[in-house]
Amino acid sequence: MIGIIGGRTKDLVILENEMRAVSDELYITTDDGSYGEKGLVIDPLKRLIAEKRKIDRVLAIGPIPMMRAVAEVTKPHNIKTIVSLNPIMVDGTGMCGGCRVIVSGQTRFACVEGPEFDAHLVDFDSLTKTQCYVQRI
Repeated sequence: MIGIIGGRTKDLVILENEMRAVSDELYITTDDGSYGEKGLVIDPLKRLIAEKRKIDRVLAIGPIPMMRAVAEVTKPHNIKTIVSLNPIMVDGTGMCGGCRVIVSGQTRFACVEGPEFDAHLVDFDSLTKTQCYVQRI
């Protein structure tokens, strides 16, 4: 298992010990270079793909822009990619609609029908717009 974790700064990198414990390889990135490799989590992923490393699937958990970027990196290579949309859940019942996401052209509710979805089927454009609206409320 290859793990890649990142944060804007060293202080925002979380779960390093837990990821180290379950990973055969662990790459750490920070946007500002204060810890690990300077860059984004997609940078080691791109490098591993370019090196023709065997990657069966990718699981991305984190901010929506990061999950979208991971999906964009893996899609051309037909690497099965799952995103966990738990960051968009509010009430856990589907009643509020805050976790509404379009997957394969159909409306889904992450809190009751997910939160894991095929990243290549998620409409990230509509998800981003919805989240911008929800955050303003």
